[in-house]
Amino acid sequence: GEEASMAKLTNAAEDLQHSLHDKAEKMKDAAKKATDLAKKKAGPMYVACQPNQS
Repeated sequence: GEEASMAKLTNAAEDLQHSLHDKAEKMKDAAKKATDLAKKKAGPMYVACQPNQS
């Protein structure tokens, strides 16, 4: 009945959230890797251009 479809909707929403979260984590990871690579390539120049981050 209605409860069953509500449960299905809730499950679907949760699945979607998890998959979005996973994608976001992967993107964060990729961005971090790219940043690290850029830092290595640019070296001191890159660091000098950055505002001081505590």
